[in-house]
Amino acid sequence: MKQNHKLYCDITELYAGSLGRGGFYGIARVVAELALELDALVPDAQCVVFSASLNRFFRVQLQRQQLLAGRPASFGFNVDRLVFALDQQCNQCLESLPSGLVAWLRAHLLWITTQLKRGAVEQLAPGIVFSAARPKFISRYSRALQKQHLELASLVHDFFPLIDNYDRPGKAFVDAFAIDNRLVMESSAVVIANSYFTRDCLLQLQESGRFPLPRQLAVAQLAHECRFPESLAAHAKVDMDIDAGVWEHGASPFLLAVGCRPGRKNLQCVLEALLLVQQWNWAANVSPTIPRLVLAGALRGSVRRFIDHPRFAPIRSAIQLVASPSQAELIRLYQQARATVLPSFSEGWGLPASESLWLGTPVLVSDTPVMREVCGNLGVYFSPKRPDELAQHINQMVSDPAFYGSLQQSIAEAKPSLRRWADTARDIYRVL
Repeated sequence: MKQNHKLYCDITELYAGSLGRGGFYGIARVVAELALELDALVPDAQCVVFSASLNRFFRVQLQRQQLLAGRPASFGFNVDRLVFALDQQCNQCLESLPSGLVAWLRAHLLWITTQLKRGAVEQLAPGIVFSAARPKFISRYSRALQKQHLELASLVHDFFPLIDNYDRPGKAFVDAFAIDNRLVMESSAVVIANSYFTRDCLLQLQESGRFPLPRQLAVAQLAHECRFPESLAAHAKVDMDIDAGVWEHGASPFLLAVGCRPGRKNLQCVLEALLLVQQWNWAANVSPTIPRLVLAGALRGSVRRFIDHPRFAPIRSAIQLVASPSQAELIRLYQQARATVLPSFSEGWGLPASESLWLGTPVLVSDTPVMREVCGNLGVYFSPKRPDELAQHINQMVSDPAFYGSLQQSIAEAKPSLRRWADTARDIYRVL
């Protein structure tokens, strides 16, 4: 980063995702963790939020204590967050008006905002805005960057709608996603991939002519670290009740899948594997009991409909849904699970696998380049197209204590080498 140029950390993603949602996963989680670490690493770093209707960045305070306490879902429940929500609605209205009227209205809105937010509306000093937001946010920043004499560094997460057909999104969504990402590439002084796999996907798209080559391309791998809420000791077992059925004494072990759904996330492979385990147990004249499956994350209709298919009736009673667990609840799920399953055909990084390893729980992961990058020799791998391979691993996890113990020991010994969010922040800052 150029001398005397300030670092601004864009937390628009947190403001956009904080109202009306109970969960805090994926990109929003990455934005929060990196904002915390960059704030600690760079003494004069400041946080900004982008106003679409006023087409400029505003300084905001990073609510460190609220994030560290593990309550990021309520992040921004204040006047700033309300102003941001109204701003998004206001921008939608402005886009339908004549350009001359829009300019007049924006000038008056800026004057009103200046009166309400005197300290935050002052001109930003030249610097670099680092953003890990979704492309649909970053794609709007170009004019504001030029007007405020700022440069942009963007962290990119994945390009799945453009490189696979597992989720079959609509053409309008794919086209908009492609346009947004092209604008990110064109407006960024540096593009930082969240993994070497994501970098390779970007280079593949660039070689096919779909994207311009970024002016500078770098990699800052995400972290394995799963941050404990500040009120908890890092070694503690989290005492939170989600559903007594998950924790009841003497219950069979459970497998954990976070954010797993049909399509690219490959829920179908896990359910087919459990069916096979049950069938093998019947054929071997042993108990047909199978490990329970806990699905944690947003309660999507596609997941419910998939589980309710008649094919999965024999194992339906072994499946439990945990809706949008808090950070503390998610940590306990990781700690209590026999293993975490990540069967995706592709991920940008794969936080559930990396977090599970950080907390000492073995992982069953699809044998894909990015999972090899994240888990190395600590993962137990299976082909995402071979439920029978996953079923064999599940049986071994449950019935072979020596094998399971050796996995736990290997993970514990590797803990010092796993990546922290501070490592990712330092990698990003070195690039800047």
